[in-house]
Amino acid sequence: MAQTTWAAFPVRIIGRSDRSPRYTVVQYTGEPSVNHGTDNSHRAGVLAHVRTDALEAENATPITRYAEATAGTLTLRVTFAEWSLSDGEIRPQYRYRIADNETGQTHRGRDLYGPAVQVINPPHELSALVSFLSAAAEAYASTMAPYGPDDDAPWFPAWLQERAYINSDDLATLGDDLDTCPRCGGNHDRIDSREPCPTA
Repeated sequence: MAQTTWAAFPVRIIGRSDRSPRYTVVQYTGEPSVNHGTDNSHRAGVLAHVRTDALEAENATPITRYAEATAGTLTLRVTFAEWSLSDGEIRPQYRYRIADNETGQTHRGRDLYGPAVQVINPPHELSALVSFLSAAAEAYASTMAPYGPDDDAPWFPAWLQERAYINSDDLATLGDDLDTCPRCGGNHDRIDSREPCPTA
């Protein structure tokens, strides 16, 4: 049976899943190749059902580990950090860095998570980060409104909310660029293997 990796763990492919033809059964055969904590669900011998297209995509080369873009004075970079176990599901976890090239201020975090059983996909999470910053800009704008600030403001420092507001037009443009397919002009998720571009 073929040997490969899934979520950075060495696995043996057992065969198609009886749950769905879209899934493959794999068996963990050893320790992870990256820091994955001490989760016992990935000890050698344990079986798992994983999406076939995600398994194949992860083992294709090359894998993009980071994505970077600029919106006005802000430079955003998202990098794959590690695989994380959350609510019994394996999710790719990303760290990010937001730098303001005008003020020299920088904010870092590592609380971005991709979908369960999904491929490493920094461009997708970069788009999500842009959405969060746009929400932060709206939250900052609400502080100047007569009805008061938005209680659901994203968890960003005050200086970054202000800079997101100043760069809100550029963030909106970047968000549109990230969400628009360069081939067909559609707004399907061109990075997600579940929704490939119909013209590809």
